[in-house]
Amino acid sequence: MIILKQIDAFGQTLLLAISATMIVINGFSKFYVYFFVIGAWQLLSLIWHRWFARLQVVSPQRTHYAKTLLALFALGLMAAVSVYAIIPFLLLLTAAAPVLAVWYNVIVFSELQTLQHRLTIKMR
Repeated sequence: MIILKQIDAFGQTLLLAISATMIVINGFSKFYVYFFVIGAWQLLSLIWHRWFARLQVVSPQRTHYAKTLLALFALGLMAAVSVYAIIPFLLLLTAAAPVLAVWYNVIVFSELQTLQHRLTIKMR
């Protein structure tokens, strides 16, 4: 399980670093593509961690993150009803995407650190 957590943490950090570098080089023209890829990775990771929660260390922050995503999804469904509400919602997502990406990365690294600490204690 620790190897998958390490792959997850490394993959997210690599994607964030590549995205930040490409945004600096190319500007914000492909901002949505980068954060769509990062968001897809993190959504798959979130689903995977929910599915195998009993086998691993799961931070309470992960639950808060999942509830935040569900709230954004519900808000998006409500905004989709009105043409006037969709633009503010998309602007909200534009501002929230980097924050959510970094937040999830912090969650994964804290879980990895906790797991490594537990393994170190077991090995003593």
